[in-house]
Amino acid sequence: MTNEATAGSVPAPRTRTTATGIAYEVSGSGDPVVLIHGYPLDRSAMADVGEILARSHTVLNPDLRGFGVSRTPIDGDLSMERHADDLAVLLDEEGIAAATMIGLSMGGYVALAFAERHPERLTALGLVGSKTESDSAEGKEGRDSQAAQILVLGRESIVAGFQSALLGEDAPSLVRGRLRTMIEATRYETYVAALAAMRDRPDRSSVLADLDVPVAVVAGEQDPLVPPAVARAVADRARNGSLTIVPGAGHLVTMEDPQGVVEGLASILED
Repeated sequence: MTNEATAGSVPAPRTRTTATGIAYEVSGSGDPVVLIHGYPLDRSAMADVGEILARSHTVLNPDLRGFGVSRTPIDGDLSMERHADDLAVLLDEEGIAAATMIGLSMGGYVALAFAERHPERLTALGLVGSKTESDSAEGKEGRDSQAAQILVLGRESIVAGFQSALLGEDAPSLVRGRLRTMIEATRYETYVAALAAMRDRPDRSSVLADLDVPVAVVAGEQDPLVPPAVARAVADRARNGSLTIVPGAGHLVTMEDPQGVVEGLASILED
């Protein structure tokens, strides 16, 4: 495994912005890896994983359109497909032909959209706390209800529920604070557009099943959104898939145990 935790430190990430308004950080050197955060987060949710991977890889860590400091679309389109095309532009501007895509939760939906729309630019796929199916009828109703709640009661109304749903029981207070910061910083229009986009995303199970590239599935042992049994089904669907369950972690395993995530991704990152 090339990404040892004991490897030397690397220079601080360099911050850049694409012509389409996507802000991102670049760090390290070597084979390229793109980190894709989830909802309602920003690139800091992947920063700890990126710091480890940058010891052996070129790491691109963007704020998806509408999140973090990236540009908010006036048209309200935050579809998985648009995010995927934004990542293709990012690769173009960095002069990168193909890369490994690693997506957390909603970021996994984006990575699968990228695999479908730009298959020739994908060298490997990492799905962290993510799945391939579209929302159920109940799930779609939940997205709409959450959007309405946020608009009426404010972002702070979902903090407690998200901390419970996204983090393991023993998650450090610092991690809980980081999550709250991201929740309260996400724009209201982003919440509405992102929830609608996740609600309407298609099932991409067949996309995963048809991939020839290696796939690593990582999930937290205490993740109620993508529990170990669901993660195993995702890994089994891939032709060349591996599964890692990170002990004690919840849905935001990249923040709770970044080293465990990197170890889970070893099968697709080794030279």
